[in-house]
Amino acid sequence: MPLAEYTPKKEDVTIPGNSGFQVRGISLPDVSLLIDLHEYLISGIAEKVRNRKDLIAGEDDALANEAMTDLMSELIRESPLLVGHIISICSDEPDTYNQAMSLPITVQIDALTKIAGLTFTDMASVKKLAADVMNMVRGIIPIASPRRLTKKKG
Repeated sequence: MPLAEYTPKKEDVTIPGNSGFQVRGISLPDVSLLIDLHEYLISGIAEKVRNRKDLIAGEDDALANEAMTDLMSELIRESPLLVGHIISICSDEPDTYNQAMSLPITVQIDALTKIAGLTFTDMASVKKLAADVMNMVRGIIPIASPRRLTKKKG
């Protein structure tokens, strides 16, 4: 398949009493934008992910899944604006973060779980991304901001 034909896989998120919306996985431009918007929060989250031994799937996938759910609940509790941005960006409606923040917590967890499932193949890749994000925040890896990827007109 040529790259030009690629479309990201999406999953449906149901909002009780409404039709719902679709989300896709997080891409590098998304991560860069989220770092631009929430550098301090993201560096703290990335550090937590890197230090959690129970996020490693393999011997006990149920424990790893429970740890991921706990981490998502903590993220929602401590960083509702970041959660709103993640959900709105991955639904390809980046300006709807206020609406995403007002979703019921069960819908937010479902959306984040689906975004994570579409982004990561296993928990080891979650830890790898956390390490890469920490390096981006520290300036070791250059951030490929969407603003820097577009050509200047003129």
